Amino acid sequence: MSDWIKHHTPNNAILIGDYDAAYYLFTDRKAIPLGSLDSLKSRYIAAVTQDFPQAGQFLESFRHMNACYLIQDPMIGGPELLYFRNLFLTLRTVFPSTLSPIYVSGDGLFVVYRISDCQEKSE
Repeated sequence: MSDWIKHHTPNNAILIGDYDAAYYLFTDRKAIPLGSLDSLKSRYIAAVTQDFPQAGQFLESFRHMNACYLIQDPMIGGPELLYFRNLFLTLRTVFPSTLSPIYVSGDGLFVVYRISDCQEKSE
């Protein structure tokens, strides 16, 4: 996935995902942690939520930051993994035409989505 991102996204692409440090190191692209928009909730909740009424606000925040690529991966375990999977499921369910998968690994564990109507920042 990292090689694909490096060779198929613009140099100024901004990625969003739950393992931002690795994305930055392995793709040479800017990366924002998915949990940065809701970091305390994802780390300190008693039970993993499946309800994301703020999903639309997340997408608008991504667009505002010119972060057009959303990465789904199984890298982080525990409650955070379930939280992020549930968030992705909500985003894909509520906004099916907004997130287009542009890369899916052979086993389906790694997916790169392009957020429609999102513009990369000019260099």
